[in-house]
Amino acid sequence: MPLFKVDIPAWQAAALYETFAEIVKENPLTLDSTILCLALMSRDPQAAAEAQWSNFADGVGQEITRMGHTLVGMFRSWDTDNNGFLSLSELEAGLEGITREQAHDFMDYLDHDATGRVSILEFVRAVAPREMCVNLQKSVMKEVLQLVWLCRPALITLLGQQDPLCTGKVNAAAFRQCLLAVNRQLEQMGRKHLSAIQLGAIGEIASGGKDQVEYRPFMEGLFVVDCNDFGL
Repeated sequence: MPLFKVDIPAWQAAALYETFAEIVKENPLTLDSTILCLALMSRDPQAAAEAQWSNFADGVGQEITRMGHTLVGMFRSWDTDNNGFLSLSELEAGLEGITREQAHDFMDYLDHDATGRVSILEFVRAVAPREMCVNLQKSVMKEVLQLVWLCRPALITLLGQQDPLCTGKVNAAAFRQCLLAVNRQLEQMGRKHLSAIQLGAIGEIASGGKDQVEYRPFMEGLFVVDCNDFGL
């Protein structure tokens, strides 16, 4: 991730890796699967005006899969000059049977940055199965934070014990100890508990990489959202 100038703490990266591996049923992840998941992470809900090309893109993805290719692999085969992007002529050649005008319109749909070419992430993001996109976006940190939300009364009580002056803050180590205590309760109840990687990721999210955790805003930020309201 640092090679692409993406600043993500180690524990959150590890939790993200676990989620990706579970979604694609692959561990260790291949490069193609990693690109697929990273592309889907940034896929926006479909706008009504884009329905025509969204459906076309879905069909392209289904045909690629039916042929036994990966989406990333097909992109590479269409990228005949090996520059990492698809030009209009390369896209038209890959999509056999469409007109130049249709290829141009589809290019406009894919090319969100209006650069006149399509990157591998833009291509995969568009043609990947929408169901996989929904599952991935719902899964990222969902299970982790859902368990914290379910246990919030016990967690708030434990955090309060670590904060006798009611400052709303505890140090990161104390926050982790409270999470561990809640985790032990979950385990004793026979319920799914947080892994070491998930515990680390929650700590990073709550602390923002600092030595102290302002736990009140963190706890208040945990609430139930109906994903249907966002078209998911």
